[in-house]
Amino acid sequence: MLLFQHSQIIVLSVHAVGALITVFFGVLALFHNSKSATNRALVFLMFSILLWIINNFLIFVSTSVPFTIWVVKTQMVLATMQIFGNLLFIYIFPSEKLEFKKWQAAIFLFSAVFALGISPFLFKLDPNVLFPNTAIPHTVGSALNPPWGIVTFAATFLTAFIAFRKYRRASKEDKGPFLSVLVGTVVTFILLMITQYLLLNVFGIIDFNFYGPLFLMPLVIGTGYAIIKHHLFNIKAVATEILVFSMWMFLLLRVFFESSLQDTIVDIVILVGVVVVGIFLIKSVLNEVRQKEKLAELNTKLDKTNADLNDLNNNLEQKVAEQTVEIRRAYEVEKKARIELEELDKAKDQFILTTQHHLRTPLTIVKGYLQSILTQKTTKLDPATTTYVTKAEESTERISSLVNELLDISQMEVGKSILSKTQVKIKTLVDSVLKELEAEIQKRNLSIKVNTEDGTALNLDEHKIREALVNVIDNAIKYNKPNGSLTITGVRMVHPIEKDRQIYKIVIEDTGIGLTSEELSKLFNQYFQRGKEAEKLYATGRGIGMAVTKNIIQAHEGKIYAESEGRDRGSRFTIELPIS
Repeated sequence: MLLFQHSQIIVLSVHAVGALITVFFGVLALFHNSKSATNRALVFLMFSILLWIINNFLIFVSTSVPFTIWVVKTQMVLATMQIFGNLLFIYIFPSEKLEFKKWQAAIFLFSAVFALGISPFLFKLDPNVLFPNTAIPHTVGSALNPPWGIVTFAATFLTAFIAFRKYRRASKEDKGPFLSVLVGTVVTFILLMITQYLLLNVFGIIDFNFYGPLFLMPLVIGTGYAIIKHHLFNIKAVATEILVFSMWMFLLLRVFFESSLQDTIVDIVILVGVVVVGIFLIKSVLNEVRQKEKLAELNTKLDKTNADLNDLNNNLEQKVAEQTVEIRRAYEVEKKARIELEELDKAKDQFILTTQHHLRTPLTIVKGYLQSILTQKTTKLDPATTTYVTKAEESTERISSLVNELLDISQMEVGKSILSKTQVKIKTLVDSVLKELEAEIQKRNLSIKVNTEDGTALNLDEHKIREALVNVIDNAIKYNKPNGSLTITGVRMVHPIEKDRQIYKIVIEDTGIGLTSEELSKLFNQYFQRGKEAEKLYATGRGIGMAVTKNIIQAHEGKIYAESEGRDRGSRFTIELPIS
């Protein structure tokens, strides 16, 4: 039933003001931060409320029963959108990103789709029974009404629960926004439940439906206040927007209360112009506010940088003094360690020189006695004794040779070796070395090719250079393959880097077992361990010949290095000696 007569101007004004408030908050959200998930949820909520307000007004002014029936069904869809839009908003607020768990998103979407799907069919509308002086038919709840009511009530209760929980967990200064949403949701739900559902469906009173936008205002204002209070909107910009909105409201009310059509048209034109100007004014204020915020942020950073610089300047002298003390302390420690190392180095040198005498002298005496026993004709030895003495003499010779090699390495490392240099012809030296190793060459049936300059003579210690060449060429023979080849090339050339001096380059290349990359990196180390392939070919090798050779070449201010393409690909040793 209809209890009162309702003024069209008042009803229109209520709907217009409600629509304008929802548009205000929706536009406000888009202007300030359209990428924020909270602002987008607010826009969706305000948009659904705006459509509901427009739809509600159409019900009031409609004169067509079929159209009214269609609008009433649409009204329930929009009401469902409001309920789930409010839930979505309070769930996201005040975050700028939408972070749903998968199970939460699934439940939300299922519930929303279910409620929206059945919402047009909640009431049976009788087109033959209308409310007095309206085109609105009487309604009777259908079987779908209870499930829709359960789902929407659960969504509303969940909205209030989330708002209450966020209110409890918020800090003291942040409780206000959540409280406003909580109060707005609860009050709007109670008002709509009484006016739009209970009075209409139980008592058949339709009067309060005409003022539906008024009952939505607690929710609209509560959410809007929460947004502004939580500083998601800039306060300075909001002040301008409220002023512009007030002007819109005033001009809109003038439109409704004008007595003549001419004045109404003039007011409408003025309203449209003020709306356009107001939008541009709001945008300009927002741009200005953003620029000021950026400047304030830059000033804050600059102040912090200046403070850091001042702190650095004030403490720089102290820090420099502290670092200086640390450096001095480290220098003293390093100096002490260096002195100790120098003393240890001197002790090592002395030990080497002393060992040279104590090792070589007894071996020389033993060798002398053994040779005397073997060479004295007056002493008659049986064959067995002669064999034993001969083997002892050979072993002593090997030990003496090994000791001499080790002492040569040590002497050259400490710089105690004295070179006895003379003019040495390289070709003659190479030929004599090959002649000495001729037996091993014939044993392996190697092909020898020598290409050295006949007249080249270098200032060298012949004995030590001969020892170095023997080590390299002997290895090239012993570790070569049967029926292989050995090539020795010697050439005078300009130093590749120091163009003002010349060097003599000797290249010894074989077709032997070759060297791996790991063996090449350790070849000239005095602790070099020969590979299994080398041990198979020459089991008695000591593995220190290359270290001796390297020290000899370096003592002559020369250089030696080896190259190989890998196992069974041969080796190439290069010796570079300076030409005085």
